Amino acid sequence: MKKSSANVCTISLLFAAFSAFAQDSAVDKPKFSDPKKNFEKIVEILQTKYQGENVRLEDLYEFAAQGMIDGLNHRKSPVSSETKLLPPNVVRPWNDSPAEEVVGIGIEIEPDKKTGYMRILRVVPDGAADKTGLERGDLVLQVNDKTCKQQPLEEFVDQVRGKPGHSVKLKLLRGNRTLSKNIVREKMQIPRYSYSSTILNSSIGYVRIDQFQDDTLAILQKIAEGFTEKGIHKLIVDLRSCSGGHLDKIAEAGGIFLPAESSVARFKEYNEEEHTLKTSAKAPTFLPKQTAILINQNTTAGCELFAAALRNNLSAVLVGEPTEGRADLQGEEVLPNHFSVVFTKAVLKLGNGNPYQGIGLKPDIAVKNAGYRVDPSNHKIQMDRQIREDRSLQPAFLYLEKAEN
Repeated sequence: MKKSSANVCTISLLFAAFSAFAQDSAVDKPKFSDPKKNFEKIVEILQTKYQGENVRLEDLYEFAAQGMIDGLNHRKSPVSSETKLLPPNVVRPWNDSPAEEVVGIGIEIEPDKKTGYMRILRVVPDGAADKTGLERGDLVLQVNDKTCKQQPLEEFVDQVRGKPGHSVKLKLLRGNRTLSKNIVREKMQIPRYSYSSTILNSSIGYVRIDQFQDDTLAILQKIAEGFTEKGIHKLIVDLRSCSGGHLDKIAEAGGIFLPAESSVARFKEYNEEEHTLKTSAKAPTFLPKQTAILINQNTTAGCELFAAALRNNLSAVLVGEPTEGRADLQGEEVLPNHFSVVFTKAVLKLGNGNPYQGIGLKPDIAVKNAGYRVDPSNHKIQMDRQIREDRSLQPAFLYLEKAEN
């Protein structure tokens, strides 16, 4: 990023904000002409004549900068990523961290778009929720007698977490029954992103990926080598609720299963030529004969790219729900005052050049409510039962069983 003073950078942002406002105005409204001159006049008026709380120039600049960000977000499509202005001390959610210690009850959840409530995807074995009898697939209707319908995920997590030894009350829907559970919170180590694998029968291997990060390549490499040693030649890749990750890590992971130099994504940044992201020139570690990919409405961004690359290069079948098509490649630029602007720097295309922003991927085998998934780490439930109960895994398993060896 080019060096510049904080004032110059901030003022430039503000002028761009007002330009964006002018472009977004309705056709019958007068144009906000001469934005620089008039913006400076607004600042002068607010500093000298506004009767209210004390007005600081730095506050006006920050308000205007935030207004520009909000204006862009107001104009974006529903599947586009938000532009953000972040202060220096904010923890970036995309930063790598192998695990974090939290106080909670030990559940993995996601918003259920059909009902608006939270659905439990996984119960941590021997955690507080497991001991109290919560099950994967349960819908959480209330937290401490307050509805969680249409509740933001972050707000829900804050309500469930708290002090160790204190309880939280959940109202659940399990099938047609409503249940009430009081669960005592406890400290636990939760992996930030998890991977799991298992062998379903003598020919089918299963691997689940939550996100593509720095350790993905090494973990998948070990899993693939294990499959090869055991004579596995069919593969189920579970990308349900996979939230993306680093683009280069997705290509590295693809190289484990895909032919050499397979195209994974295409993108074009500002004033640059289109780039094609490919897997390495090395032969794959594990090249399955037949592959099924599990997807749902929360399989997003880079995980959609990964699923499409497997389908295009291995003739893999997609099983589950349509994805939304989140194709934004996010970038972050640090300002001279150490604030950061997070923005969309490119819109990704599939490896074959087809766009998927707002289009997503359509499953070959459609499954409703595909978020209910197998948990190989939960040894209390037999794998054959998990396969029967998992709405996406069962048809994928049956498809591969019938496929030629």
